Amino acid sequence: MKRRYKLFLIIFISFILIIIIYFLFLKKDKLYLSIGYSLNGNFNTYTYIDYLKKDVNYYNFDNFNTIDELNEKIKSNYGNINYYINKAYYITLCLDSYELNNYELLDDNIINDYLNNIELLFKVLSKNRNVFFINSLNEDYIYINEKIKDIASSYKIYYIDYNFFKSELYYVQNSAYLSQKGHKKLSNLIKSRISLLPR
Repeated sequence: MKRRYKLFLIIFISFILIIIIYFLFLKKDKLYLSIGYSLNGNFNTYTYIDYLKKDVNYYNFDNFNTIDELNEKIKSNYGNINYYINKAYYITLCLDSYELNNYELLDDNIINDYLNNIELLFKVLSKNRNVFFINSLNEDYIYINEKIKDIASSYKIYYIDYNFFKSELYYVQNSAYLSQKGHKKLSNLIKSRISLLPR
């Protein structure tokens, strides 16, 4: 009886050690790269990034104001960003509408420059096959949104329309920023796609 008990104890302890090693080491071998905007608008909200970075190595790159500036920093390998682009298991990209909102009138030249910069960015990021682009532009930018969606598709980048959160339940009251419930829904959407990725 004692021998059987010892055997059971050894098996149980071995099982626990395997689980500990898995969570401490194996799960941490995956890298998550977040580029850009967290969609929290300085609200004290647990964001989609916080949900996604659990149990993985995490690197955030948000040291830019415009897409053109981001492209230049990638080109110059600022902060060794190309290493993270190449090594990341998955990447989320979310760009603020800051640069478009700065113009009183969006003419064709501005729009074309913006879309050209988006395409240049997507082309570089598409070296990594697991890129999720979260479009933060609202319904006022219908033409631009459709073009971005087409560009994303051409580079096999998974496109997420920010406007799919139609219910006010997903927003901080009287704001255009996601509530914690909204961030949770967004992270679950991305996780559902990540679960389909090769291990």
